[in-house]
Amino acid sequence: MNRNTAKYIVDVGMGISFLFVFLTGLMKWPTKAYGRMKPTYEMKLIHDYSGIILGLLVCVHLILNGRWILAMTKNIYHKK
Repeated sequence: MNRNTAKYIVDVGMGISFLFVFLTGLMKWPTKAYGRMKPTYEMKLIHDYSGIILGLLVCVHLILNGRWILAMTKNIYHKK
């Protein structure tokens, strides 16, 4: 698999996982809009597992972009 394709797949996965975490987190949040809605067991599972998946995908993302991150860090600190 092409490195750019892998980066794209990881980034799309991070976006989808983030949406699941964000939306289920809003539903769990005690507000007027969702205050009467009790979080279901399934919603908690979706929230928890999508959060774990997001964390793993972030780790893969950092590994795939590690060289660029290091190069940019060196550029920023060597410009002084």
